[in-house]
Amino acid sequence: MKNHRPLLLFLLCLLLLTAACDSSAMRDLPVVSQFLPETPTPTLLPTATSTVTPTTEPTPTFTATASPTSTPTAVPTATATLAPPSPPPPSAAEILRGNPERPWIALTFDAGASIAAWPSILETLREKDVHCTFFITGIVLRQAGGAELLRQALAEGHELGNHSDRHPMFTELTDEQIAQELAALEGLVVEATGRSTKPYFRPPSGNRDDQVLRVVHENGYLNIYWTYHVCDWAGDSTAQQIYNYAVDDACNGAIVVMHVGAQETADALPAVIDELRARGYRLVTLSELLAS
Repeated sequence: MKNHRPLLLFLLCLLLLTAACDSSAMRDLPVVSQFLPETPTPTLLPTATSTVTPTTEPTPTFTATASPTSTPTAVPTATATLAPPSPPPPSAAEILRGNPERPWIALTFDAGASIAAWPSILETLREKDVHCTFFITGIVLRQAGGAELLRQALAEGHELGNHSDRHPMFTELTDEQIAQELAALEGLVVEATGRSTKPYFRPPSGNRDDQVLRVVHENGYLNIYWTYHVCDWAGDSTAQQIYNYAVDDACNGAIVVMHVGAQETADALPAVIDELRARGYRLVTLSELLAS
């Protein structure tokens, strides 16, 4: 038995060592298993985060879309409503009428030959507080008192335009002759008043064609025709007839032609002004009419 004691001690030590190793291994098993349940947790967190993020982003997106939509819509509408209609471009061939949407009328007077009724016409316009546009020729400026009447008209707030120097038929002239007619009258007016006749021109007797319109424009003028005239150039026109023509054809934006040489025009003018105003029309200069 003594001979076997060392062997037994060896086996006992071996058994104890084995048991210690098994105990250590068993202690390690719970440590590993503690992390196993936590593995899904990192997986679920990103999933929840990605789900929440897209849900919150659309809110600012819709808000940003709504703001630009309302702003551009309001701005153009207000601008279009407040902005006045634009005047005709300088390259327009000719003007026959102003803005048909506004009850404005421009009374224009041609001073082509006689100035007999001009003082009386200016007196009426001053009393009625009406400003008009006068188309001047060299013929009236060479007459006694013609330059003085033109200066008076300008001083009282009226405006002027070019009606040629000698009042010829423009369709019978060359390009050079048309240019000379315009320049000659311009020179006379500048000398008499220090003012230019540009940009308005009216062809004598309304005589024009494509050539006339082209040359007039090339020389810096806009051709002004008319919407209707009162036929006061006819020698047998009465004041009543002139009145009828002036008021019966009245319309928004009308450009009306009269002449400073007919006393019948001067006689009819006060009643014409009163009637047009009674119908709701505002009487303006050509520049005001074309800018309306």
